[in-house]
Amino acid sequence: MQEPIKAAASIALAADAGTTRAAALAFDPAKIVQKRGLIPGVKSVSGQTVPWSAAGQTRTLTLSDGSTVVESLVALEPDGYRYRISDFSGPLKYIVKEAHARFAIAPRGEGSILTWTYEFTPKGRLAAAILSFLVDSQWNGFMDAALARLKENIERP
Repeated sequence: MQEPIKAAASIALAADAGTTRAAALAFDPAKIVQKRGLIPGVKSVSGQTVPWSAAGQTRTLTLSDGSTVVESLVALEPDGYRYRISDFSGPLKYIVKEAHARFAIAPRGEGSILTWTYEFTPKGRLAAAILSFLVDSQWNGFMDAALARLKENIERP
């Protein structure tokens, strides 16, 4: 089995950990997760009829390149939540089996720090090399930009 390809980004927020966790669960991916470089953004969300708040929920994300992925909420945790991305329909379907992600929130002074991690499971050695290049050259910046937009939404009065 291939080793996961990992990515992580963190951002400090002027909001307490509870507020940050609630906002991270409630954000609209189409407003926060936008195209950057070679990585498509989220264009729309379907299949979600209630707030994103219970393990086992799934929704389909349509990306800016027309492809789709299925996002499943795996677990709610006291300090964040975990989710899985599967059923890639675009170019990533050739190199990614699935991805596991986590939002972790920790107190930091009077605010909090939000850390977003991804682990991609590649579909083989060549796929791992391509995926590693994409993560190193594109994905980390993509995550940083999304977290900056999320921060702006959380801290906006």
